[in-house]
Amino acid sequence: MMYSWWTTWYNHDRTAASDGGTSDDVQLVDDIEDDDEDDEQKMSVPLTVTIGMLAGFIFMGALLFGVLEEWDWLTSAYCCFVTISTIGFGDVVPGSQNFDTVVGQLKMLVAAIYMVFGMALLSMAFNLIQEEMVGKFKWLGMKLGIVKKDDDDYDDDDGGALRADTPGGGGAAPARPPAVAPAPQYFGQPYDKNK
Repeated sequence: MMYSWWTTWYNHDRTAASDGGTSDDVQLVDDIEDDDEDDEQKMSVPLTVTIGMLAGFIFMGALLFGVLEEWDWLTSAYCCFVTISTIGFGDVVPGSQNFDTVVGQLKMLVAAIYMVFGMALLSMAFNLIQEEMVGKFKWLGMKLGIVKKDDDDYDDDDGGALRADTPGGGGAAPARPPAVAPAPQYFGQPYDKNK
């Protein structure tokens, strides 16, 4: 209900602005795309952007804590990196001088907010770096001939059977039999559990 009210209001104002006056003709424009193709495409973020984003966040934190705590730039950057990477040595803590004052408590609150956003940013950056590295190594493996191009057509859950959505799939290829472990041998003699 709220969505239809908002689109009606938005489109009415947009039509009125384009006509130069008010208009009672309301055009509903649906901006929501229903394309399934967009969901399947993967966006790749370059490593330089990801690392630059992390460096910028640490730099902004270093500036912030340099002003709040009157630390030098290197100590502030060290504190920011140790904090968001969850190493947390505890040798440099913002707001640790005076917890009893309101200013000390605000410094600790700022540090906590910085930590939460920093850890989220760092985990996202690690995930982006991992995806980029996996893609680069897969590309390198295909160029060297180590990895086949259609390895993605096989499903790992079915023991290597072709997936149903691939040509020739849907059970056409038999699943590999499970590997049977050899009987254990102790001191060169086969193990007999009946003894």
